[in-house]
Amino acid sequence: MATTHSILRGRKVTRQDVLDTLEHIDAGLCDPASYGYRPARRWHVRHNGRSYPSKAVLGITCRLHSEEFFGGVAETTRVLEALGFELRCADFQSKPALELVEISKQIQGAIERVVEEPWKLEPAPAAYFASGSNRPAEIRGLALAGADIGVVVTELSTVAIEELKTLAGTDVAVFVDSGAFSEVKWNDTRGAFDVVKPISDKRWELIMNVYEELAVALGDQLSVVAPDRVGNQRLTLALIARHAGQLMKLRELGAKVLVPIQKGELSQAQFGAAINGRIGPRWWIPAMPCKKAATTPAEVARYVEVMAPRHVHLLGVGIRNRKAQAYADAFAGTETSFSMDSCWIAANAGRSEAKPRRFTAARDAAAKLGGTALSTIAMFSCFAGALS
Repeated sequence: MATTHSILRGRKVTRQDVLDTLEHIDAGLCDPASYGYRPARRWHVRHNGRSYPSKAVLGITCRLHSEEFFGGVAETTRVLEALGFELRCADFQSKPALELVEISKQIQGAIERVVEEPWKLEPAPAAYFASGSNRPAEIRGLALAGADIGVVVTELSTVAIEELKTLAGTDVAVFVDSGAFSEVKWNDTRGAFDVVKPISDKRWELIMNVYEELAVALGDQLSVVAPDRVGNQRLTLALIARHAGQLMKLRELGAKVLVPIQKGELSQAQFGAAINGRIGPRWWIPAMPCKKAATTPAEVARYVEVMAPRHVHLLGVGIRNRKAQAYADAFAGTETSFSMDSCWIAANAGRSEAKPRRFTAARDAAAKLGGTALSTIAMFSCFAGALS
């Protein structure tokens, strides 16, 4: 019997396990709402002529409440398809979406290597967020292509915020960074970070307000990065304590709160314990900074061994980062799942030696075809079919 690793806290899932869940739903013995799952309006499992919400089906099969389910749309559909189930996206049944598919095929035929290749990490991340997708058309294009979305809250327009809200019920996971990484710049002379663009208390309040607005709409689809100061444990602890009430409210709305585990005088495990002392254990998710104030794969493995968290997010690690597999190895043989994010657009936009990178190439081809929503078409073209 086919078996696949769901990367959901170490659980193994078989096709028969999923069939049992579908049978229980049909018999009224299992209600997705009782597990905290909202009605799905985009991705569904099709079986015996019926449609079932994909995320809820996989989560319930793993006996996970929605707050414990960290899988994004890409990994959820991959696992279910690997078990032989048919996945359908309701958006692809509409005329505009079908036209987008046809345009995408034309773009892919017009230029070389537009499509983003699937990742091959083992164990696989529960979700990979294509960060830097801050514009409405980028959000729309990636979501249609079945990618999970990553944005920076300080770079979102009101239109982009509304576009994110439209993803409610689609199974697309949304990662929202605070932008705190732009506060600091490394000083080689001092061997420390300089604060070059501090975030004021008022600015943090505005950021938290946007988090709450998105949490009301997206619930458990949303992951947000808590207030922090890169490379500064003391100030990060103070910020967490100051905003504890708001962070708890986000959690009550279903959002996943990611707390950066900064490096400093305390070990990262000791720092995690200090966070527990400020806001309580288990409900928040550790996020390991892997770019600025970089946490090494060995340090991630040590944190997982000591703290045994249910999930870890790796901040700033892309699926094609040369160290990505070493980071993934830190979770092998554990019951801790992990997710990742990196600025996909920045890595795939621009021109190198007069040759455009894949996103720029897709935009060029879309423009020649007369596309009106270039970013939507280009983002869809780069990712469509890549995550299957």
